[in-house]
Amino acid sequence: MKKIILLALLSICSVNSWTQTNINSKDANTFDSSVNESIYLHINNPTILVGESIFYKLYCLNSINHTYSTISKIAYVEIFDATGTSISKQKLLLKDGVAQGDIFIATSANSGAYKLIAYTNWMMNFSKSNMFETDITIINPFQSKILIPQFSTTPLVKNENNLQINLNKKNYNLREEVKLSVTSKINKGDYSISVRKVNDSTEKTTISSVKFLSTIKDTKSLNLNVNSLPEVRGEVISGKITSVDANNTIENKTISLSIPGKSFEFKLTNTNNKGEFIFILDELPNRAKVILQVVDDSRKNYTIEVTNQVIDYSKFQFQPTQEASSELKKTIEKRSIANQIENAYFSIKKDTIKDEPSNKPFYFPLEKTISLDDYTRFSSLKETIVEILPNTFYKEKDGIYTINLRDKLSNGVDSGYTLILVDGLLIQDVKELFEYNTKNIDKVDYITEKYVYGSKIYNGLINFITKEFDYDLKETGDFILKTEIQRPLITKYYYKQNYSDVSKFERVPDYRYQLLWNPSIDLENDKEISFFTSDIKGTFEVNIEGFSENGKPVSSLEYFEVK
Repeated sequence: MKKIILLALLSICSVNSWTQTNINSKDANTFDSSVNESIYLHINNPTILVGESIFYKLYCLNSINHTYSTISKIAYVEIFDATGTSISKQKLLLKDGVAQGDIFIATSANSGAYKLIAYTNWMMNFSKSNMFETDITIINPFQSKILIPQFSTTPLVKNENNLQINLNKKNYNLREEVKLSVTSKINKGDYSISVRKVNDSTEKTTISSVKFLSTIKDTKSLNLNVNSLPEVRGEVISGKITSVDANNTIENKTISLSIPGKSFEFKLTNTNNKGEFIFILDELPNRAKVILQVVDDSRKNYTIEVTNQVIDYSKFQFQPTQEASSELKKTIEKRSIANQIENAYFSIKKDTIKDEPSNKPFYFPLEKTISLDDYTRFSSLKETIVEILPNTFYKEKDGIYTINLRDKLSNGVDSGYTLILVDGLLIQDVKELFEYNTKNIDKVDYITEKYVYGSKIYNGLINFITKEFDYDLKETGDFILKTEIQRPLITKYYYKQNYSDVSKFERVPDYRYQLLWNPSIDLENDKEISFFTSDIKGTFEVNIEGFSENGKPVSSLEYFEVK
């Protein structure tokens, strides 16, 4: 049964034996198709004020043995309210089953009960999904009436799995360094740590990794209803085409995807007998602007659209709410003022993101490159082709233009289409290029031999590279879809306050309620973890969560005072 299901998946994904984006036969052995996944989120705080961020670490596990899942490469995290209105949805790239992120809560959010969920596409195929779900509270202190959920709280157990947090002392001064070590029989794995001020006692406590595993259903599914493709190799973008004429076939039509730019992505795939298509995107470039096109001489007869995963919000149950007490409102106001001060000094305490390396074009290293600045510049593309570009010529008949390359065999006569790109963007009607100011073109990559890509055999390739990478496709029609898609979050390195040089920050206020968030700590090698307190007094909580490489959960709490 498992092999039948998997073959069905592969037949859906492999809509064309030539495509560059297929799930190949090697993927058939990467996972047991009857095994579901489970996701655990370690979040820093279940009660968030607008203007603050929820920090989280995502652990994607095999539901049977609880080791890190090898099935999905993409996960989703979403927040929505009791009306089913989503206020945030994020896409994450899973690396060895883990990912990290944060969600900024905008001031437009209303106070009340919300759900935070996390899932993969593969989970959606199971009747009883192990989707992660937890209640969170969002508070908008700028509203006259603040509604909060009525939670019955159960304190977390301080040490749930043989992990002990050892603080160098229990009481600290303002802006003093805190040092802690961890004693554990389980070290090798992936773990995250949160250090924050304990909020009002009415807040809901987060679920620990140990408690979470006790809720996972470990039964296999033998009768899957496969509606959502598993994102085994990466990010899946799916869609379909329709035709204005019922006599036109929608099967085996070539679809292109372009993410144009300096570092671009270009892919081709073909539709199945229902007009459906999929693309599996590479990790880079991580940009949202996408242009999809039907690649066909009769393309104007078709309409193209992207399909999206739909979550049924009606099955989720929300806690009733009540108005916050006057005492709680004072606490909220104090925290809100502290947060506004912190946001005002954000430029001094910025997080950093990992630089995105440039990737090679798909045709590398076959291309040759010409820099137009090395030659006399011509204002028209006609002159540029004739005078500069080798083995290139153009034709014009009845207002229809073509650009051709002379290859070694056919000398460019009746040898098929040339693949024409601008910054990685497919150009089907090249007439618009003859109206473009060539002074904006920096370089030209070209290949003068037969080039096979997807299901197409091209008579060579030309990619015009502009100076600003800002070319705007002029051709219009329903067969072209210019859209923005959600891309995975870029890895962020969170700011860590350091008062080793006291004078550097003596004139900068420090009203951090969150003293430390590190989504990736190494218990095997990080013998000591240190951070500094802020200008906020009170009780602070140290929380470590995670899973060993063998699927053993680790959860531990410790508290200290800042006076």
